[in-house]
Amino acid sequence: MLSNLSWCLLAIATSAVSAANLSTSITYAFTISDFQGHMLDLTNGNNHQLTPVQSFTPANTTNQQWALISTQDARQLWELFNLGSNTMMSHTTAMLKRKGTAIHAQIVGSNETLFWRLDNSPEGSRFTDASTGLALTAWSAEEGYPSSPLTLEYASGENKRQIFHLHCMKAWSIPGDC
Repeated sequence: MLSNLSWCLLAIATSAVSAANLSTSITYAFTISDFQGHMLDLTNGNNHQLTPVQSFTPANTTNQQWALISTQDARQLWELFNLGSNTMMSHTTAMLKRKGTAIHAQIVGSNETLFWRLDNSPEGSRFTDASTGLALTAWSAEEGYPSSPLTLEYASGENKRQIFHLHCMKAWSIPGDC
């Protein structure tokens, strides 16, 4: 039996998308939480190139709403779009197009195409940059601060900072709840 998340991902995988018709192709919106309960958040909802994506306390804003768009690739690669800005989740070195240059790179909003591999486990989901093999990693927020950075680091099955949870928020083109 498929879980709600599996149904959501299955529905998304059947949708083709282009940047020009993004709003009509998205089936579900997600918030994505990290190990400390913070959400992936495009800073100030800004659509400028290289705007940081941070781990931030939950807020009911489009800064924290993301769409997973299937590339229709057999390896299950995904693009992550921020619904408030229509920018893609990427990293600061994605424009260099060289493997091995992205370790410790900051996660940002970008117009640069980047594909993420999504690996699911009972603990949660891991996002890995398909071109470098590096994993999305959340850092602990300092006490009293609402945010912390997100970077790319070597993938480790033992690293809880690389485990994320997808929370389906709303459905657009398919009737009913997530």
